[in-house]
Amino acid sequence: MPISLRASQTLLAASLLATLVLAGCGRQAQPKSFLTQDLSLADVRALEAKVAENPEDIHSRDILMNFYRTRGDSVMGAEATIEARRRHILWLIQHHPDSKTARGYWSWISTTPQDPDPDPTGYREGKKLWLEQIDKPGVKVSVLSGAARFLRPYDRPLVEKILLRAQAMEPKGKWNVE
Repeated sequence: MPISLRASQTLLAASLLATLVLAGCGRQAQPKSFLTQDLSLADVRALEAKVAENPEDIHSRDILMNFYRTRGDSVMGAEATIEARRRHILWLIQHHPDSKTARGYWSWISTTPQDPDPDPTGYREGKKLWLEQIDKPGVKVSVLSGAARFLRPYDRPLVEKILLRAQAMEPKGKWNVE
């Protein structure tokens, strides 16, 4: 029995709707922009509240860290930005050192006045936490890579030791470019 054009269009529309609904299952509503150019101070406060409620919300932390690195100073001032970034970076090193966010650009802390948002205190605390992480039994290569990336600008001899350790654990791995 042939299907009418109207019935065919209805089935197609229902299929598309079902696909879109299923594709969105499990996703949380996202803030305005991952690139942060559209985030207001109210948006940042809402994301901070979301992270305070659910510290494991790495996606929101990533957005916040991006914001603090790119626009925090102009919206919140340098001191508040440095403190907020430090809080998130140190939490990630402690709780998720193998995450891409902990190992990424947004998690780097500069120390010299020529750098944007210098935070020597944050760097010292971060270095201490990374060294604790890499001393744990069964440390992953990704954690060694994260520590090396964090320490790279300021402690090259230590970075070399860490990367040689990672290379010994995974000779053909991506420990050096992660």
